[in-house]
Amino acid sequence: MRDFLGPALILVGPPAVSLLMLAFKITTWSSVVELLSRNWGNVASVWGLAVGLYVLIVASGARRAAEEARLRSRRQSLTEELEEAKNKVQQMGHFLAVDNLAVVRIRGEEILASCQSVLQRWDNDPLWRKSKNKLLSATEIIRTIAEIAATKGTLDADEKKQTAIAQLKASELLSAVLAGSRGLQEQERD
Repeated sequence: MRDFLGPALILVGPPAVSLLMLAFKITTWSSVVELLSRNWGNVASVWGLAVGLYVLIVASGARRAAEEARLRSRRQSLTEELEEAKNKVQQMGHFLAVDNLAVVRIRGEEILASCQSVLQRWDNDPLWRKSKNKLLSATEIIRTIAEIAATKGTLDADEKKQTAIAQLKASELLSAVLAGSRGLQEQERD
């Protein structure tokens, strides 16, 4: 409402002043009509300028609102993609526990693709810089686990333990990034 108060005053101001002058008998209808008939081009030019300024102000406000909505939508999409990646990291842990390395490798590839997509889309957003390093660390851990799953037929007890610890660390990092993403979204809503 505040955004439109100024432009509304630009449009309503001159006629309101004229009506007040008529109401308080400072001027008469005949003098207003005479002024308008002799200077209609100037009056129309000034009125056109006022309308043009109003349209410019409203258009810039609409543009700003559209950019903010696009940014919110983009951040929502990134958050959803991070949630999906975190769920897949948890699934990776379950498949590691049962030694299903083929599925671990596939989940690793899916997680890496999601993380790369998020990293590329985040690149221009300064608010995400803190989370970027955590996401890069999680991506490196997932890549290592996927490489182990691709090259090993089975894991011995020590390898299984190490990959489970790494998977938990990646899950922790993704949880921190996801929490940061959700926090930014909440800040935008306020």
